[in-house]
Amino acid sequence: MKHRSHISSCLKCKSLEGMYEGTTRRIQSVVDGRFCTLNEKLRELRKWQELRDEALDALYAHKEVHSREEAFREDKLRAA
Repeated sequence: MKHRSHISSCLKCKSLEGMYEGTTRRIQSVVDGRFCTLNEKLRELRKWQELRDEALDALYAHKEVHSREEAFREDKLRAA
């Protein structure tokens, strides 16, 4: 349980989650929005989808760091 509270209080996690949530809001606004051409709308949609995917990749990579840290702590406790 300690591990989860450490992750939930991690400022980098919160920042990356905020970036992800911001991109999903932008995607929704593009979907709901009006554009002069369909190509313009699709170009904007793809841009925000790529940014969302990058934010999600960064979040998963960062959370993997927490998993490795926890595994290292558990190994140290077992060795002691």
